Amino acid sequence: MGCFMAHSLRPATHMADNPWWAIAMGPHPGVSVVGTGRAEPLARWTAAVALGGQGRYAAAAALLKELVRDPRTPVVIRAHALVTWASHLRQQGGHARAARVDGRALGLAVEGSAGAAADLPQPGADLCVDLGSARADALVGLAADALGQGDLGASDRLLTRADTWAVGWRPRVRLRWVRAEVALARGDLDTAARESAAAVAESAAAGSRRHLVKSRLLAAVTARLRAADPTARAAALADLDAVAAQAADAGLVPLRWAASLAAADAADALDAGTAAPPGVRSPLRRSGAKPHPSVIVCPTADGGPPGVPGRPSIRPIGSDESHDRRREEVRESTNGAPDGAPRRRHAASIALSVILDRSEARGRRLMGGGGVGA
Repeated sequence: MGCFMAHSLRPATHMADNPWWAIAMGPHPGVSVVGTGRAEPLARWTAAVALGGQGRYAAAAALLKELVRDPRTPVVIRAHALVTWASHLRQQGGHARAARVDGRALGLAVEGSAGAAADLPQPGADLCVDLGSARADALVGLAADALGQGDLGASDRLLTRADTWAVGWRPRVRLRWVRAEVALARGDLDTAARESAAAVAESAAAGSRRHLVKSRLLAAVTARLRAADPTARAAALADLDAVAAQAADAGLVPLRWAASLAAADAADALDAGTAAPPGVRSPLRRSGAKPHPSVIVCPTADGGPPGVPGRPSIRPIGSDESHDRRREEVRESTNGAPDGAPRRRHAASIALSVILDRSEARGRRLMGGGGVGA
């Protein structure tokens, strides 16, 4: 799939120019990201998205701050970098700070396009980093920020504005995620089910494994909240466990954390023989407890051979890096752990320890409490 680039940016040739595309928005989200120093701005933004999906928030923040502060960065990339930075802050519980960053992104997107109708995304185009998509992403981000702070009315208004601009598959999926979470917060499980199911279908069609795992997580959470009898609750628990396993296999540590905690809650309810209370907020976005991170984020292609001088490179997880060893700990740590909800919470605690290791000091402070955003 191609990616339309607005305002003098040429279309990205994923295979030749951007070896991180398949990590951030394609089928290989767990591959390590290295060699970003000489990459062009689009590729560095893509690398930062990929790093965030793996819970490597400190490394992602370094790339994003550099892109935002460099006056040579095209405005469309700067806007998307701000949106991604805000998303990572939100995933760590920093909704108020994320809202300020999303606001800056929206301002850049509007200023860059001057609100011209010609900049409206065209139906059917596979958009990733045009100014219209940046506007959609910023509005969706602001809606998630408002949801994380309990302002559902503001979320509704922002999502309505975003709908005009969210035409490409990625902005549409992000829009559906937050619509589903707003619906969950209201106890509107039919809408949550419809939006999460559409996000699953659109992510699968786009070939983005990370988007697909998160969409399946929202669908599984919704199914758990809708379950009215022990058989349905057991099926929902199995779905949540499957999503946690998929996230672990894909190297998506934040989603493993969220899925494991949601599964632990479901296991508790199943053991107690109780259904989820109506109107319960999404386990992806609870306050007063450790945040459950959920990652957002466009599709495909391998890069060139790793290690070519002067070019970015990727290499498989499983090297001698300590963080890569920790990923294996997340996968294997539940061996011998207690069964049921305690086992799932143990898996979540290991995932959290990995995320904390990969976060900046501010992120670690944020993750000491508060809700999480999308």
